[in-house]
Amino acid sequence: MARLSGDRVRARQLLDEAERLPVRLSYGSLALAMAETLVPFAVAAGSPEALAPWMAELPLDRPEPAHRHRLRQTIHAGWHLVAGDARAARELARSVVESGVERDAVYWIRAATIQAAAALAIGSRAEAADVMAGMLEVARRGGFVRSVLDWAPSVDRLLDSCLRWWSRHAGRPELATIEYGRRLLLRARPALENVPREPARPALSDRELAVLRLLVSGLANKDIGARLSIGLPTVKTHIDGVYRKLGVRNRTQAVAAAVRQGLIRL
Repeated sequence: MARLSGDRVRARQLLDEAERLPVRLSYGSLALAMAETLVPFAVAAGSPEALAPWMAELPLDRPEPAHRHRLRQTIHAGWHLVAGDARAARELARSVVESGVERDAVYWIRAATIQAAAALAIGSRAEAADVMAGMLEVARRGGFVRSVLDWAPSVDRLLDSCLRWWSRHAGRPELATIEYGRRLLLRARPALENVPREPARPALSDRELAVLRLLVSGLANKDIGARLSIGLPTVKTHIDGVYRKLGVRNRTQAVAAAVRQGLIRL
């Protein structure tokens, strides 16, 4: 919920807490549980960086139950897609899709979305449309939304491309499935008037931005002063300026506002 509401700082705090919790037996390892949770973050950020620490602990050649291996393959596929290797993502996802939807529908839907997005990225619109047709039928029957929207970049572009393809070519899915795709497209691409906008505020100075970055790293005021070779009163003045310009009252709010406005990346 914190991620969906745009509060990445709180979401990150909750993930850090989750690392200290017991691992559900169905996962088998903390790395698998955390990687599954972090794929949507990597997709939203457009960077595989959040996943990198866990992927080294998730080799694909490890013996394990079939359902865990399908999840591991799906995570690897998502990681490759975010990292820009669409062909590797496509092959990994396709192997999960070909294993059949009767097992682990959630993983299958995620993998199908990744395969379709990867196919579109390498120019195979026909394959993307075909895979999405089958996936959306399963998603519609089960009411799946987040498994479609959160596991591949630019899902709105993917859905739009498939809807256009089906309008011009034979072999389109059922009307109810097409309508479900349209509804998901609206969820993936909300109307501009429904998107909350940050109020216009004065831009941060270079020094204020430097102070903000050190705030984010967790340094105390005196350590910020030492790092920037400025006195403590000057540090406090810059922090006050950051808070005022961002419209916040404390460090946590400042970090959250800075992330939303694209001033920093966690």
